[in-house]
Amino acid sequence: MPKPITLKDHYRETRVFARRAVVSIFVVILLILALISRMVYLQILQFEKYSSLSDENRVSIEPVAPTRGLIVDRNGHLLADNRPSYSVSITKELCPDIEDTLLKLSRLIEMTDSRLDDFRKRLAQRRRPFTPVAVKFKLSEKEIALIAVNQHLLPGVSLGANLVRHYPQAEALSHAIGYVGRINEAELQKLDATNYSATEHIGK
Repeated sequence: MPKPITLKDHYRETRVFARRAVVSIFVVILLILALISRMVYLQILQFEKYSSLSDENRVSIEPVAPTRGLIVDRNGHLLADNRPSYSVSITKELCPDIEDTLLKLSRLIEMTDSRLDDFRKRLAQRRRPFTPVAVKFKLSEKEIALIAVNQHLLPGVSLGANLVRHYPQAEALSHAIGYVGRINEAELQKLDATNYSATEHIGK
């Protein structure tokens, strides 16, 4: 017996298709409106916030310590000048594990317990974010090379070149021309953090 022939209801199919098209268009419109509202929120309402964050990500401000001038007597004899020196520093915000990094550094260069304790105290002092704190000054060429070769294992560690004060007459004239010493906690509370952010030493 032959199967009955089923005729398609084109009108019904057209209505179903039309309803689905309307729903699809409605969903697309909602998505577009959501994207537009999100874009307005980010680009207009939150512009200042995200603009500042963008600048912070691409602009890095590194304070530079001023160079101290030469001191000579009335006859032109040198009393104080500057000598180049290298130091190794750690930026706390870039170092995931301070103690582990100090341990690795101690295996590369000579680090006394008193020097490490002094570094920890200075690291805990009030300072600007992302300011490197020196661990050791006056590095030898060998120490510089060891740190440079292993720097990929030392996140947050950086080498820096700076000028240190040198007195040809040693301490004989310190009472007359003064000397340069490390900033202590009491002095740090009195000094402007912005103006002195690039140096750890001041005249005394």
